[in-house]
Amino acid sequence: MTVEKVILKILFKEDRPLKTGELEKMTGFDRNEIQKALNNLYLDGLVEFPDGCFNKVLLKKEDTDGR
Repeated sequence: MTVEKVILKILFKEDRPLKTGELEKMTGFDRNEIQKALNNLYLDGLVEFPDGCFNKVLLKKEDTDGR
């Protein structure tokens, strides 16, 4: 499983903003690998950084109101 998929799985399960250090402890991946993966996920629109804080990451929620 790729780093991106592991991170998405954890973010979906936790359903709260996580810091890079927390993701590092949960996955065992190197911090630099996690940051690169988060950047790719952000560019793909799959995650967001709440309050403009690049230290925390949150799974991006899709609109569920049917529009």
